[in-house]
Amino acid sequence: MERLEQLPEHLLDKIVKTALTIDQSLRSAFISSFGSRIHNSAVRVLFLSLNVEDCEDRFYKSSVYPIILNPARYGHIVKSLTIINPTFGEGFSDDAQGLRALRPISADILTSLLQSCTSLETFRWESSLPPPDGICEQLSSFSTRLTSFHYNPYHPTKSTSRWDAPSLPLLKSLPLTALSLKHLSQTGTRALTRLLSNMREDGVLVLEDLDLDLLWLDEPVCLAIAEAGTKIGRLCLRTNGTKLNDKGLTSIIEKCENLENLVLDQVQGRISRCFWTKPLRFSSGLRSLRISISETGHSWANDHLDSLPSFPLEQLTELSISSSSSADGAVSIKPLPAPLSERLRDCKSLTKFHCDHWAIPLADLKSLLESCSRLECLKICLEASFSKLLGLTSTSLSNLHTLSVSLHPDRAPGTPPPALSPNALAHLPLPASSEVPAAKEKTTDDPSLPLLRDVKRFARKCPKLGLLDWYGKNARGSWIVQRPFNSSKNVSVEHLPPRLSSETWKDMLREDQIRIFLDRGGAWLNETRSGQQWTGDQAEIHLISDVAEQGKDAGVEKNPRRAGSKKPRVPSISTSSSISDLPSTPIRASVSPVDVYSLTASPLEAPLSMSRHLDFSSNSAFTSAQTRDHRRSPSEPDCYAEARWKTAKWI
Repeated sequence: MERLEQLPEHLLDKIVKTALTIDQSLRSAFISSFGSRIHNSAVRVLFLSLNVEDCEDRFYKSSVYPIILNPARYGHIVKSLTIINPTFGEGFSDDAQGLRALRPISADILTSLLQSCTSLETFRWESSLPPPDGICEQLSSFSTRLTSFHYNPYHPTKSTSRWDAPSLPLLKSLPLTALSLKHLSQTGTRALTRLLSNMREDGVLVLEDLDLDLLWLDEPVCLAIAEAGTKIGRLCLRTNGTKLNDKGLTSIIEKCENLENLVLDQVQGRISRCFWTKPLRFSSGLRSLRISISETGHSWANDHLDSLPSFPLEQLTELSISSSSSADGAVSIKPLPAPLSERLRDCKSLTKFHCDHWAIPLADLKSLLESCSRLECLKICLEASFSKLLGLTSTSLSNLHTLSVSLHPDRAPGTPPPALSPNALAHLPLPASSEVPAAKEKTTDDPSLPLLRDVKRFARKCPKLGLLDWYGKNARGSWIVQRPFNSSKNVSVEHLPPRLSSETWKDMLREDQIRIFLDRGGAWLNETRSGQQWTGDQAEIHLISDVAEQGKDAGVEKNPRRAGSKKPRVPSISTSSSISDLPSTPIRASVSPVDVYSLTASPLEAPLSMSRHLDFSSNSAFTSAQTRDHRRSPSEPDCYAEARWKTAKWI
């Protein structure tokens, strides 16, 4: 122990963390039995970053409870706090009596916990149940050092549950540099807009990393991001809605002058084909552009890619245009557009290029490798066979260390092997009785699987190549290249069976865990959190502000120009036949289609004999009732007034 106490602090923390990971029963001993340095190291390891289950019944038995009991000793150690779903073992189900007693953490306990963690810098909410509506007021009061706020609930991918986040604007007083918000309601989106606007008005413009996944990513939100995002370096936008348009996204690109990394992840919206020609200026420091395409989205969502050659691609070091349909062969992949292929030749600084939304012909790949000599990571969908790839003789492969390729089924005949999980161990081959070296023989009948000697020959052309990967649904695995030293021509190649990508595996695990959680934790999900509703003076002030803003939005015309030019519809008068005995005007008063569905509209109309004796003057009861019951807002012109007047005149 004396030697351990003499180690530097960071090394001691690593040793203690490893020991506690292997055997959690050592916690008490490390805290109380091995001296002050071991104690302090164990406290840092155990309390620096905390995961708190959203379950009040388990909170008092957890290792987090001592923070509330002794905040002066442990509270200042906590830097990161994450609220997660409670864990349910296999013995739990909705029918279990013990499960029905579980309740989410009350707002009072969360307040006490935040009050104890005086040095908190990162707060994450990943519980499926929304946090108390006043959580942001507590954070602004007690966590004055908070720099990172994340709301990423553990919902299924297609969940419709959303948070109103009424107290979100109160985060304006904190020095937030990272903000991540997902699954906000329309009210929550308005709260985000107010937060960003308040940041700009108060001059607190320190936000550097913004990650949003919003259904209502509309123009006001984009304008607020543009005004408050002068220091944003990384911006990630996701939306399944159709509110995002050219004006909003253009304002972000033009005004975020320090933007370095822009991510458009499965963005739907209504972005036009010529969008990338509209921004008048781009950030001079923009180095990374990543666009992820969803094959299940709207048909027009990818139209903006037609104008992508107008983007200043030459200043990028990373360009990614990926698609979920790239490797499964479910749809026909179009070839890389010629204008974009020509523009890629100007990308001399490009080090990472990912493009499987389009298929790249072999000729374009050769041109790309010759023009972009600094490429280190290349991930593409190739419009050629794998053997043609190995036959490349380009001399511009000196910096390439990772090459990943997917192929269409037509280019890869044969049956691919099943993909393994990222951490699965491959079956070890049995000792071969043949004297032929394994590297020179083919151990399978798959016509698409290359020989190891061909892979070795290709690896010698790429002095820095360490990984050659064939990914996708038709994957054949990966080849690990090793060298005795960097400049050696002698290489050894090991073939590994195909594996699921870490992102795909993570998504699969997440969905599976959510499914199990919903099966076992349904009773907990139906519980109501104590103190969920936001109360107090700040709540009343923001409620009044929110109501006033909603009333202001309701009184503004959606399209004043169009509404002002809209002409009232007048009933047509037939003059084609002079001998017709039919009346040339309707025999009953014209009724507005809005009036038909009005709550005060009568289900029956007066007979014709009665309507002839009705008084249609301005002082009549009929006109007063129509005006009182069917009064329109100022933003909606009464397009049917003239029609009713003319109808009454003819009757």
